[in-house]
Amino acid sequence: MSNSMFIGGQEGLEGIVAPPFNPNNKPISWDMLIRGAILSIISYMGGKRALVKQLVPLIEWAGREYGLDTFITATGGACRVLLNLDPDRLIFTRRVYSDVDYSLASLFHVLTDESMTRKLILRLTYLDYTEYVFKAAQKARWADDRLARLGKFEEASDYVTAAANMYILAKMSYAANLKSINWLTVVKKRDKYYQDVLKLHQFNSILSGVKVFRMDCRKLIREVESRQNGYDPKRTIIFCDVPYDTDECLIKKHYDYSWDKRDHIKFRELIKDCEAYLIICGYRSELYDVLVEKYPERWQRVFLKSKHVSSSASGYHQDEYIYINFKLSPEMYALIESER
Repeated sequence: MSNSMFIGGQEGLEGIVAPPFNPNNKPISWDMLIRGAILSIISYMGGKRALVKQLVPLIEWAGREYGLDTFITATGGACRVLLNLDPDRLIFTRRVYSDVDYSLASLFHVLTDESMTRKLILRLTYLDYTEYVFKAAQKARWADDRLARLGKFEEASDYVTAAANMYILAKMSYAANLKSINWLTVVKKRDKYYQDVLKLHQFNSILSGVKVFRMDCRKLIREVESRQNGYDPKRTIIFCDVPYDTDECLIKKHYDYSWDKRDHIKFRELIKDCEAYLIICGYRSELYDVLVEKYPERWQRVFLKSKHVSSSASGYHQDEYIYINFKLSPEMYALIESER
């Protein structure tokens, strides 16, 4: 690689030096935006709450710098990045949430609509905070997941029911693993659970107009690149928090939708020449380092921070990176470093 930039001893830009940037497009830090607390609806395994103060300013800077109007979170998860984007929508007038998990996609679809949100709140309010309710939601979600994988959506739970199941599992489970109930939460946080339920309508204005899909991120990227459904890849940024490369994980636990090494290699080949602006989030991986090594004029690897692994034993941390196919200004790197 011809040139490298290191900030504070950590990796910055790898590859050729970035071209001149718009001098009027200064990165706006989270504190300068005066947004207060990070907005969140549920916790989720591998969630990006700890990275929001870096990712949101970066994405908004890229939107201004490159004249983008579409933001896609292609592996939506807990939707933390999208929830905290510019609320006035001066950037990214078109916003898309997608996740392959039927119940998760249902939750955010319901929250785009006031009427469905009222039904969800009513449903959750009348369901007890008990292990029985938790296990019933778990069983129903597994059944819906099997049906969704088979494409039998007409046999799956309606959107409100599926959304309720996801909310129950995410809020009641240990470390949001969706598998085991957190008894400490049952004892100490039951009241807060119902308070949060009653506040769900507050997210309607943020999610109104957001298009929600249950779709594999690879299919969605292909749609964007082929300009289907009105997408223009040159005006689109895609945030993709793909399943971790398990070779790089401290804890060898898998999501319900896991990828093996072959899946990652195929995905790498899919994205290497994309016209859309891409942010691939995860741990540093040799599989994706190949992009930086082969195409340093296009692909960069950026260190964000060392983040606690919520599903691990106390004290476990692992470094989080992004792989991007566009350049960042020195000021943007400085902002990222300041939030480590």
